[in-house]
Amino acid sequence: MKNTDRKRFSPYSLPGRIALFSACFCLAAAAHAAAPDNLFFLHHSTGNGLIEGGNMRGVISAYNAAYGTAFAFWDHGYNGDGLRDPNGNATGTSYDVPGDNTNPDGLHYLWTSTEADATACRNTILNNHQVIAFKSCFPASAIPDADTLAQYKAWYLEMRSAFDQHTDRLFVVISTPPLHRLSTTAAEAANARQFANWLKSQEYLGGRANVVCFDLFNCLAGSDDMLKYEYEGSHGGTDSHPNDLANQTVGPVFADYLINAALNFNATNTPMPAGLGAATIRANGNTNEVSITHPGAVCITVEMNAGESAGVEADWWALALAHGSGEWYYLDGSMQWLLFSGNLAECRPAYQGALFDLPAATVLSGFVLPRGAYSFYFGVDRRDGILNAEGPIEYDSVYVVVQ
Repeated sequence: MKNTDRKRFSPYSLPGRIALFSACFCLAAAAHAAAPDNLFFLHHSTGNGLIEGGNMRGVISAYNAAYGTAFAFWDHGYNGDGLRDPNGNATGTSYDVPGDNTNPDGLHYLWTSTEADATACRNTILNNHQVIAFKSCFPASAIPDADTLAQYKAWYLEMRSAFDQHTDRLFVVISTPPLHRLSTTAAEAANARQFANWLKSQEYLGGRANVVCFDLFNCLAGSDDMLKYEYEGSHGGTDSHPNDLANQTVGPVFADYLINAALNFNATNTPMPAGLGAATIRANGNTNEVSITHPGAVCITVEMNAGESAGVEADWWALALAHGSGEWYYLDGSMQWLLFSGNLAECRPAYQGALFDLPAATVLSGFVLPRGAYSFYFGVDRRDGILNAEGPIEYDSVYVVVQ
């Protein structure tokens, strides 16, 4: 997003009150310091491919160097491999995941059972880590019928109830990787897609601040709901492990997602005083995370529910960060995107004025973003001309991956 692209980012005029904007706004600087920085990933072989082949630790280290953060990425594979530290070294410690089972039934047992083995493993994870990501491997995408799909959902709903008891921890639920086209059926694949879509839906997430979903299935699956042809390790074999291209493509996206989720979780949990409205932003009609296949167009909408805060004076903000390039922009009062260094003190509000109920309004329509990851945010804070990154601030975000 260079300065020469400003015309392509020009907002549409909204009737009556204000011209709003597309927003890609990430809480950095002071907010970084308060974000949970201990990231944990429980996985088996496909997860290891993302970590190693996708250079996830390198991506996180580069982010730390660029923005002065201290994110530390820990991961735990099979029990025989155990825990690796942020440098990728084996610690010699195993969390003894019950049965070494990370399939949906095993994850359900881990997070909900009162048996000693589940309790011990669960408490170790909760006591040692703040952002907790976990996944089943591709065999779990063999969902043969509606009854099996319903059982998966029941297990994950009970897991969600367990997460509700730990609102100081962020749980990153990961959809199952798709199966190779020679290892599954159209019915199984369609059910796996339904399960992935459900995990990232508001029906499951329910607006919770401490539960998010990384849609790994959608990152790896083609339009037939099976592993993309170009991501197959062999076109003649049946192995469903994604190949090097898949890992190199998706691993960095997952690393960025964990960082962004941690930053969002910190800001989401900032106590809000009275006097600020509820901001909402959507990409192509969806909240949280959206995946788009290039050259698909992106449509951004924003809305504001001022409620009892209607009439309260506020700063309205829009910032932009393209994760791949690391370039930062803010939208000024004349609706121009301006490049800045990442120091929030350089930003100016896009608008200053009273809060009001803004119906869903299209502010970016039909724009084709380059391949990569983007975080879109729309936010308001008290009217003082300063972006109050540590709060009080009210904002909402949507994460867009363009493949």
